[in-house]
Amino acid sequence: DSIFLYADTIGDDTIFPQIEGLGLLDYTNVPSALLASMQTFSTDIINKKMSLNTYDKNRPFLPYLFEYRFKNMHNVSKIDYVFFSAPVYSEAGHASAKFRFNYIREGIPRYRLMEGQFVKIENVWLLEAFDFIGWEVDASSN
Repeated sequence: DSIFLYADTIGDDTIFPQIEGLGLLDYTNVPSALLASMQTFSTDIINKKMSLNTYDKNRPFLPYLFEYRFKNMHNVSKIDYVFFSAPVYSEAGHASAKFRFNYIREGIPRYRLMEGQFVKIENVWLLEAFDFIGWEVDASSN
């Protein structure tokens, strides 16, 4: 019933967990400020509400859209865990990562994927955009 798979990733026998939909969870080269923002976004997903000062102020609608999207997911009650992938950098000061949130519906473990896009503004990584990827996945066979 484990959601983790284990895989050797580098030559010095370091082992990182791997999660379906996210790949290897290797945050070795992730800047600490970006990692902190991704962890905060994970907490926001669990709470279904965005924290203050965590999103780009040029996008004041983000917290309202975030809360609206979760309120309309009637089949997602309590979110148990959130995991995130290592970020992918698209250009200087821009990164994106996938987030997987796990929950139980009708006694069956399930998950959904999201993507968070982050922008670096004055040395602070802020959420610039988010979106849901695909549909609910039945995780009972993992």
